Amino acid sequence: MPQKKENFLLDFKTNLPEESKIKILYLVHQFYPYYFSGTEKFVYHMATCMQKQGHQVKVVTFAFKENLGNSKKEGNLLTERYMYNGIPVISFGYEKIRADVHYQVDNQEMKRFTEKLLSEEKPDVIHAGHLMRVFDILKSAKMKSIPYIVTLTDFWALCFRGILVDSNLDLCTGPKETEKCVRRCPHLPQEIIDFRLKETRELLKGAKAVCSPTNFLANIYMNAIPALNIKVIELGLKIGKVINNQKRMEKGDPVTFMFGGTWLPHKGLSVLLKAFGKVKSDKAVLNIYGAGPDAAYNDLVINSAKKDKRIQIKGVFCEEDLPMIFRESDCSVVPSIWWENSPYMMKEALAYNVPVIATNVNGLTEYVKDGFNGFTFRLGDSWHLREVMERIVNDPQLLNMMKGNLAKYIMPTVEEEAYAYEKLYISRM
Repeated sequence: MPQKKENFLLDFKTNLPEESKIKILYLVHQFYPYYFSGTEKFVYHMATCMQKQGHQVKVVTFAFKENLGNSKKEGNLLTERYMYNGIPVISFGYEKIRADVHYQVDNQEMKRFTEKLLSEEKPDVIHAGHLMRVFDILKSAKMKSIPYIVTLTDFWALCFRGILVDSNLDLCTGPKETEKCVRRCPHLPQEIIDFRLKETRELLKGAKAVCSPTNFLANIYMNAIPALNIKVIELGLKIGKVINNQKRMEKGDPVTFMFGGTWLPHKGLSVLLKAFGKVKSDKAVLNIYGAGPDAAYNDLVINSAKKDKRIQIKGVFCEEDLPMIFRESDCSVVPSIWWENSPYMMKEALAYNVPVIATNVNGLTEYVKDGFNGFTFRLGDSWHLREVMERIVNDPQLLNMMKGNLAKYIMPTVEEEAYAYEKLYISRM
């Protein structure tokens, strides 16, 4: 649960002397303007804050061929440079994409690009917001003794899928030994699992700092790699507390539920649609914001919505839309079917005084306390979620107490988060 504070706005002016200004290279598996989910937002926020502090920043990211229209070609590798809202970006991709691009940890094609990148940029520190597709850059940095920091945002370094879900779509607690991975995901050859885990463990152990936004994520990694000492730094928001949604609910009022985020199967949107379809009330409304990368899954969501006039597809949104979105929402739903890890939309809902219904997994229950600032339901259980939603629809005044509880708490700001990382950068050089 966010902490109660008297003064939640941190004045991010450390007045660093000129000799303390540093050159930071941010690595991320994908980036704006083509991708804009939580990890991309985290990297963008950190790069923006550090740039305001006078540090030199650049983002290095992967892009698919269709997003590399003005690229330079060298062998199979494509590269392009562009600016995104004042942040310099270097993107790379492939003419012919590798089959293992989403999980590989040893790509010889990248060697020349990586060597040239580090030689030209000469970063004082590298900060990886995700290891997918940029893993080899950190391997080279380690060999060159360039200090690097890793922020863990999911389970990619432990799991081919990145979400700790096995072949039967059951939750997993991590690879204590590789035999467990082979047993639960039998389609994966053990020699590949062995090699990948060895590479990711060594890279994480070589980091100057490994960070996590939640205690749960940190504990999963430290259980799998006991040598790690992970520092928990909460994701910050552009706002710490805005009492935006002050609407008092009365008995018989319609209740507007909302979902916002990337449409992916593990985000549980299908669980929400199934549950909402069972709610027998014309007082219930469901607004769905966002979009997804998979056309077939998008069609599934859209076609489900068409069958119920109470469901509205609102589409892609930006940060500037949040005040309006949460002003129109009575309750936000986070129905994830994986070990969700501190999603921005959940934290933003709480910051805007909107109670949250969340799956009862640890990454979410660090923030959502059942009966206090929201409700929890059993993972993947659409019937249980329906019961929770009907309870609210039948007695919307339940939300008033939760809004009162939320009004006393605030979230850490982006500036507070950036200040914690800035101290890490300077202390680890």
